[in-house]
Amino acid sequence: TRSLAGSPILEVALERTCRFLAILLPDMALQVTSTREVARLEIRETQPLGSAPTDPCRIFAFEWLLRLLHGLFSWLVGRGLVLETVSFPYPRPAHAAEYAVIYTEHSSFGGDTLIATFQANMLDLPIRRDEAAIEAFLEGAPGKLTTLYRRDREMVLRVRDSLRAALPYS
Repeated sequence: TRSLAGSPILEVALERTCRFLAILLPDMALQVTSTREVARLEIRETQPLGSAPTDPCRIFAFEWLLRLLHGLFSWLVGRGLVLETVSFPYPRPAHAAEYAVIYTEHSSFGGDTLIATFQANMLDLPIRRDEAAIEAFLEGAPGKLTTLYRRDREMVLRVRDSLRAALPYS
């Protein structure tokens, strides 16, 4: 994560993360692609992670890696990154209702790979954390990495800013 502080924008941080995780997690591959409107984070197995698509360890690996990445990148840019859709590479689990809170209401199951989509303009968001912030952040890891960035916090900030702008100075 320290090398991410030197990234000017989210896109560069994502690219660096993909390269780093290729070394750290050789059984999983990450790739980020984008069009003008949509960015895609793909996570796929380079070799089977379990004995079957429903293997709990396999499901956990995909869930946890996406959650860690989402939390880390939301923290780096200083705001929750909204995942538009996520397709998971396994059948719908019993706890799928929780995915609406953790990932997105638009989760689907049974894909070939995990594909998370978000607005492509988010790739241009500046990294707002410096080396000192990352040092402090790592002291609380891994707990801080799993903090949920709820979509409603963005709305609260926008409402507060709008109210502040509309009120006369006193």
